[in-house]
Amino acid sequence: MQDATISSLHPLKTPASTKERPTLLPFSSHLTLLVSFCLFTTMDSLLPFIPLLLFLSPVSSVHPGRLILDFITPKLIAGNARPWNLTLLPDAPVIANPGWKDADHIAALPGQPPHSGARLYSGYITVDEKAGRHFFYFFAEAHNNSTAFPLILWLSGGPGCSSVGAGAFHGHGPLLVSQGGKSVVKSHYSWINFAHLLFVDSAVGTGFSYSDTPSDYQIYSDTSVAADNLRFVVNWLARFPDHANRDIYLGGDGYAGNLIPQLAQFILNRNNAMPRPVKIHLKGLLLGNPLLDAMEDRWGLFDTLWSHGMVSQRMHDAIKKECLLNARNQGCMAAIEKGSRVVAPLYMFDLTAVVCIDKNLTDTWLSVDEHYECRERDVAAYLGSPEVQLALHVNPAKAPKKWTQCNTEVAKAYGDITDSALPILKNLLQHNISVLVYSGDADAVVPAMSSRLSIKKMRLSKTIPWHAWYTSSIEAGGFSEGYKEGLSFATVRGAGHFVAKTKGPQLQVLLKLHFNGSLGNLSIPGI
Repeated sequence: MQDATISSLHPLKTPASTKERPTLLPFSSHLTLLVSFCLFTTMDSLLPFIPLLLFLSPVSSVHPGRLILDFITPKLIAGNARPWNLTLLPDAPVIANPGWKDADHIAALPGQPPHSGARLYSGYITVDEKAGRHFFYFFAEAHNNSTAFPLILWLSGGPGCSSVGAGAFHGHGPLLVSQGGKSVVKSHYSWINFAHLLFVDSAVGTGFSYSDTPSDYQIYSDTSVAADNLRFVVNWLARFPDHANRDIYLGGDGYAGNLIPQLAQFILNRNNAMPRPVKIHLKGLLLGNPLLDAMEDRWGLFDTLWSHGMVSQRMHDAIKKECLLNARNQGCMAAIEKGSRVVAPLYMFDLTAVVCIDKNLTDTWLSVDEHYECRERDVAAYLGSPEVQLALHVNPAKAPKKWTQCNTEVAKAYGDITDSALPILKNLLQHNISVLVYSGDADAVVPAMSSRLSIKKMRLSKTIPWHAWYTSSIEAGGFSEGYKEGLSFATVRGAGHFVAKTKGPQLQVLLKLHFNGSLGNLSIPGI
């Protein structure tokens, strides 16, 4: 589960206009009738009504897949989405005692197979000594040909979702949690085959990261989180000095489309202000289904839902009419709310996903996402184990009572966000920092169309036309295009929001093509 948002802002309501659906009763009346019906009905006879029950069940208080609808849109309406200050540079000192990496070495994880292909570390990096803010990390140091490998730092989105959970143990890390959540298995499609991998739980309250100051949990913003992310990088490199001169790529998905460019800009500003020996060797960004521009991302979502037959022409036209001239007015908000109710039963992370749990009566009361996220529950069970937490060097006094992939309280306490990362990306490109944006074409959280519209808004100079890229001699992995300024955009066929989870082999090929500079090779004429 990823990209946790605040669905309670827009709970499932009855239609505002009875002209559209005049036969509907209020939700409470439906629920009363259904409960009464259940009392006098056997389980077998009730099974045909499960889809109806699921649709009429209240939307979960937090719907992780509705990043644009439930998190970004209210920020736009409230005026809490603001431009980013490109000149900002927070204080990021190396703490007096950054610690030693050997103390963080993981001897073995419960259920870990031999020969994982990496040397593993985990622990805490202090990002603010006075407040007692500590970020948890998991680091996989590659064995094979590791001197030439870059370092990839990965942040999950949310805000408030764990990179350690979704990235390291359920994405592109060297080990994946096995079915049942009791052990881990070696991943054959991990990025450890061409990079060292660093996963960070950002911000405090996310995963195992914590603060000794209660007020740190009461308000977050892009500026404060990005500043702590910079302090993490500076102090992690102080603990791991043998990686200080390595090329670094910053990667992330979903809301990290804001957080990663912000961190990169801070690093760039710091490099310009510091002597050469202490510069951070930032090479590029890797952004998966990223939130890039609040306005364009919304249009991309609406167009995707309409083109996939999920909202009616009438509803699509209403959103266009109300939002085209002023996307911050209440009429636009009302139209979006109505559209969000229609897509409530959908699993937005992957439109091609199938239900993975047993279809019994109790499952009808789960949220929509929980019907599709069996492996996520396995990860939660594994990371919630005291034995696993001991092996990971988790502070037992600060460990959450129940580990969850996304802490929705972080999203609820989030204040100001950045309205667009595009000015940051353009500035980074001007400083020769490459950018790869890749999108699973079955994602409806931040669809590929959203990224295409955002990139178009940047007005870059296309040098590599739209063309297929291949995972084999005959199988297209997706499509790609490139720009003179150093940005590449690629789709991954059949992948959802978490591309490494749904199409790991294809994504591994894509990244190798990107790193060796052959993603732009045209095997068929470009369009």
